[in-house]
Amino acid sequence: MEVSKNLSFCYDIGNNCGPLSNFWHVVYATKGFTKQLCAYGQTGAARLGHRNIGLTYEVCYNSKNFDTFSDFHQRGDPMSRLIVIFSVFLIISVLVLGCSSDEEKKASHFEKGLAYFEKGEYKSARLEFKNAVQIDPKYVTAYQKLGETSLKLGEAQKAYRAYSIVAELEPANIEAQLKLATFLMLAKKHEDAGNKVALVLNREPDNIDALLLRGGLYSLENNLLEAESIFSKVLKIDSSQIPAYIGLSRVLAARGKLEEAETTLQKAVDIDPGSLKTRLALFDFYLRGQRLDRAETLITEIVADNPENAGMQVVMGNFY
Repeated sequence: MEVSKNLSFCYDIGNNCGPLSNFWHVVYATKGFTKQLCAYGQTGAARLGHRNIGLTYEVCYNSKNFDTFSDFHQRGDPMSRLIVIFSVFLIISVLVLGCSSDEEKKASHFEKGLAYFEKGEYKSARLEFKNAVQIDPKYVTAYQKLGETSLKLGEAQKAYRAYSIVAELEPANIEAQLKLATFLMLAKKHEDAGNKVALVLNREPDNIDALLLRGGLYSLENNLLEAESIFSKVLKIDSSQIPAYIGLSRVLAARGKLEEAETTLQKAVDIDPGSLKTRLALFDFYLRGQRLDRAETLITEIVADNPENAGMQVVMGNFY
């Protein structure tokens, strides 16, 4: 059978494995065919520990006197031709097995990381997630968990880097964009934070977390009317959103609407009476307004309800 000198082929074994010698082309009409095939065939057989490595060497020896694959196909003995085909199959098998092994290792590290995370063993979880992304540098889910784990460990910079990679790999990832917006707002990079929030709201106009961030940014920029509008919108979407009540009350107080501000905070307390955050927000409101009698009554109640909370006792001590 005659084979054209221009005929060539290559194998690409999926996204997670490197192509065979950078898309290895085996040209049938040259001695390079048997040279390359033998080199890869021997390596592949050796890696697999296959008994047929001896057969691979045999076909290399038997084929060395042929100038072309066509000559080898026509004049080589049937067994040698069969072993050539086996060698090609062996090479592909080695690469496919390598891919499967990487996928299994990646999944194993990730699952172990999740198990450690659920048990609160965050350092061990972080190590497993890092192992997963080392195997697959585009493993978005692992990077997200790596960011979350870093936050649990109080490592804000590492969390920021992890979420930045997520956003780079997957710009439409809402969680990553919101986390980055929060970091940027805390770093007083309000314009950059606003851009991240805008990305989210362009996709999800009623995303509550994004709206709360936008309201917070407007408040920091002293854009009180816009902030009031945003917090009010959040409460129309979900009237149980405590952060929106607190944000709205601060805006109303800044605008001199003290009665409305107190009423708004009281609504938040009524929704979640056990929330320290809302009760402390109301306590702070009374302090700022020099309504010390109400402030004293409230902090006394808070300490009585939380006798083991040393922080609340410190707050009451500072009050007096």
